[in-house]
Amino acid sequence: MKKLLMLASAGALSWCWAATEVNWTGGGADTLMTTPENWASAVDLTDGSVKAAFATGGTKATAVGSVYLGGIGLNTPAAFTVDAADGASLGLGADGITTAGTGSYTISAPIEVKADQTWSIGKEMALKGALNSNASRTITKTGDGTLVVSGGGDFAGNVEVSGAGVRFAGENALGSGKGTITAHETTLTFAGGTVCKDIYYDCGEGWNQHAKLTMWAGDSVARGSVSFSDKNFNIYPYSGSVLTFENGLSGTGYLYLREGVGGRLVFTKVPVKLPYAVIFIEGGSDAAGFSYYLDFAVAGNSIPGLGRSDYPMTRTKVTTTVDWAFDNVNQSMAFKDDSVFDLCGTSQRVGQLDATATEGHRSVITGSAAAPSKLYLNWKKASTPAIDFTGNLSVDFSGAYVTTIDHAMTSTGEISVQAGTLAFTADGSWATASKLTVADGAAVTIAAAGTLCANAEVVLDGTG
Repeated sequence: MKKLLMLASAGALSWCWAATEVNWTGGGADTLMTTPENWASAVDLTDGSVKAAFATGGTKATAVGSVYLGGIGLNTPAAFTVDAADGASLGLGADGITTAGTGSYTISAPIEVKADQTWSIGKEMALKGALNSNASRTITKTGDGTLVVSGGGDFAGNVEVSGAGVRFAGENALGSGKGTITAHETTLTFAGGTVCKDIYYDCGEGWNQHAKLTMWAGDSVARGSVSFSDKNFNIYPYSGSVLTFENGLSGTGYLYLREGVGGRLVFTKVPVKLPYAVIFIEGGSDAAGFSYYLDFAVAGNSIPGLGRSDYPMTRTKVTTTVDWAFDNVNQSMAFKDDSVFDLCGTSQRVGQLDATATEGHRSVITGSAAAPSKLYLNWKKASTPAIDFTGNLSVDFSGAYVTTIDHAMTSTGEISVQAGTLAFTADGSWATASKLTVADGAAVTIAAAGTLCANAEVVLDGTG
């Protein structure tokens, strides 16, 4: 029997049907929803009055024609699939979806979202069917199970995500229509999927580590904007993963790149502008690759800093010029022992290098590309960097401080001293540099045993 509810809101009355739960027994000769023997009692599959409870019978239920259920409950002990015959559709009402059993659950039927609804995913569920709507709706995903989305569709509306999060594994995951996916202190995982909606991370009130974007192996695309609130936001770019941000990345908190080896973040069309958020590099590296590959494919990126003494970089590549907008001595580009920072033919401007190393260890700044790379160092304090400058790299020194070179550098580009002093100790050398330019007011000092620009051009500007 249908149950009629009367709802009062702001002085007005509205009426809606509450779905009646009916158990699926699977007692018929087939798996069709239209077979009466498959249900414990008579059902009307056309008006959203039935919440289908799949708890005991069989392994599959098949929608035929136009089916409209008020909700779906999946509570079987074994695997269960809700699919659809060719041309069939499955409308879903306000009771949404609940998974609570121990089985493996899949909905491969195309879903028409008929009302705002909650999906309480207590056990991981795969949504392989298209997600569609003929009006803007809201889906609220809760529960400790992950929702794995590989179907497309034109769903328009918002998705509120909490609990175990959502994994995107297909084209137009959660629909191609407009709307925002809001992740409330949870994880969204890109696993070869494409997301058209905007994504916003509500990082919560505390400085927790719960707001995560995880990248698994495969090429993924975020077509909408990605933004985060004013606490900690974490990206985990695991090996073999590529995520393209087509509409930029913005936020007012702290952005951490964590635990990834070989992941690649590509930013196209819209530059990354993080007015407050330093990118903190964290995680291991291996001999074969880089922890992170930051591909800024458009100009105009502005980020306050890369790495920090407590979250220094390990192995990082950048492929487009970024304004690492350091403005004081406390902001620096920080390295762990034996780190590698590859400019890949770009020009990068930084204010300070924090590269204090343990004995016997140094980090590397290099240019691996055929096109020359250039590093502009605007020092904020005197420094003896534990760094090897190598490869096709030019270095420009500025800032009214002394830079001491106490070991051999091997980069083949130019050296330019625009301000301050470049001082070579007896063990310091830069014999491979192709040219040295010293600006008016700047200075270079060389110890007796030092070698600088062997067989190369030296230019002294002005009278300094």
